[in-house]
Formats: sequence, structure tokens, C-alpha cells
Amino acid sequence: MPQTPVSLSALSQSLASLGYTVDRCDEQPRRLDVLAHRGRRWLSMTVTRGLFSTQVTVALEGDPSVVELTVRPELVGESLDKLFGVTVDTNVGDVDFDGRFVVASAPADAATKLLPARVRAALRALPAGDGGPVLRVADSVVSLRYEGPADVGTLLGVLGAVEATADAADALYEGTREAVDHGAFRSTAALDRAVDPRAREADRRALRRTRLKFASLVGGTLGVAGLVLEVLSGVLRVG
Repeated sequence: MPQTPVSLSALSQSLASLGYTVDRCDEQPRRLDVLAHRGRRWLSMTVTRGLFSTQVTVALEGDPSVVELTVRPELVGESLDKLFGVTVDTNVGDVDFDGRFVVASAPADAATKLLPARVRAALRALPAGDGGPVLRVADSVVSLRYEGPADVGTLLGVLGAVEATADAADALYEGTREAVDHGAFRSTAALDRAVDPRAREADRRALRRTRLKFASLVGGTLGVAGLVLEVLSGVLRVG
């Protein structure tokens, strides 16, 4: 299905109304790049039009985050991977969302803070497949990549989800609950926003172990497939 071209003027005006200063717009026949900033955050939008699909990435770069997050669609049959520990998935308490997306977060309990209802709704509204949507929080960048419509309305909706995630990440800070609880300004809100570095590192290690399991599983599967092909080719040569 042909995609509606992005109106650069409408996009620039909409970004300006949100307080962004557009620094650069580069439009080519199959690619659009927009660079803008607002305060300490830098926004980049990239739209790449392929033969059969349009790939979009919206990213905000700001202050370094004390958490990590990856959200992607759940693959067919991946429930079995979860059972064997090949896939780590954190539920956020939204039955429909939890059934459609895999959430990997370090620390794990930060996932619910980074995925408010607005963000979950935006992810559900985007086409799901091999091309995403994939939401990431890593270092100082929050990004959302997907394949699908790239009209101004959709881009602004995606930007809103990225902003909400970035705001939620910025509200968190590194500190143990014990330190916060004994501090002069302890409060329930402060406790909720504290990110224990020990829990974060433990969950990071767990995520790395699952990646190694996945790589081993894929390698073993390819090895078996290669052996089967070798045996079959030998049988055919003998025949």
C-alpha cells in the first residue's frame, strides 16, 4: 500500500509548536532526515522508504539514563523460549500488552515506570512484525523504530511516546532504597524513583545470559541443519 508522503512544512510547524527548533531537514527520494532540539534534548527522525515498506526511527538524546529497556513484539512460539529461559520477559500488569510484547529491563522493576499507558497504547497502535515496533532506552538515547505509516500525525504520536519514556527515565535516579529511606528527604515518591545499582547489574547479567543461550541455540540448530544437509548430499551422491 503506498504511503502518504511526509509534509516537511507541516512536520516543521508541528515540531515548532511543541517547542522544538528544527536545525536540519534533508529530503531525498527515498529518505527523510530531521534534526531538531529542545532544551538539552536532541531529536532525530529518519524515514526510509523501501520498495515494500517504510522504516521509521524516532530518537531523543539527552541526559544519561540509569536504566536500560528494550520492548519488542513477541514472536510466534516464543512462549516456549520463556519456559526454557531463552527469553526474559517482564510483565507490566497490562494483560493485552504483556501478551503482545516482550519487555527486557534492567532493573526489571523499572519497566512499569518506563511504560505508562500512553506509551503502551502507542506501541499497540503501530504495525507489529519483524520490523518492530522496538522501543529502547540505552545510555542517553530513547528510540522507537517501526515499519509502517510515516504521516505527520503518526510521527508526532510516536514522538509523544518517546518523550513520555524519556521523561519517565529522567525521573529515576541511582540510589539504594536503604540510603533513600535514611535520608533527610525520604518520601514514598523518592523511594519509587530510586534505582538500585545492584539490582540493575544483576538483571543486566541475566539478560546477557539469555543472549548467550539464544546464540548457542541458534548455533546448535544451524549445526544440526548443516549435518542433515551433509548426510542427505552424501546419500544422493551414493544413489
